[in-house]
Amino acid sequence: MRRAITAISLLLVIPSSTRAVEQHSYVAISDLIVVGTLHPHSSYPGFWNRHFAWYMRGSIEVDEILFGETPRGNVEIEIVCPHPVCRLWPPTHLEGEPLEKGIWLLRNANGSWQTLEKATWVLSRWSLANRPWIDKGIREFKR
Repeated sequence: MRRAITAISLLLVIPSSTRAVEQHSYVAISDLIVVGTLHPHSSYPGFWNRHFAWYMRGSIEVDEILFGETPRGNVEIEIVCPHPVCRLWPPTHLEGEPLEKGIWLLRNANGSWQTLEKATWVLSRWSLANRPWIDKGIREFKR
């Protein structure tokens, strides 16, 4: 019985510790980390890696800069959403979780800000509940 409880306890701990390692590695490759809210602007069609995709533009209203330097005001970003992740028609628009205030981890690509993985916002936007882990990653990798 004791072994079963120990095994179950380990299984419950492993995913959270793995998630912490992921967060820290994402912090390590980020050029800018801010707390803010994304405001979508427009979507337009195009191709990404030979697949149809929607390019969604928006700006992050910055409340706090945790790491990096940003020009005054909002941070303009572009997110690519390839098919079949996003539908072909009507145009895809960001909604729900990415529009809530959160922590954004961004990279600078040729003078413009992008999400860590160009084809998704998922790795770049973290809930405010993850702030302690993000702060720890900044201390370990960025200072």
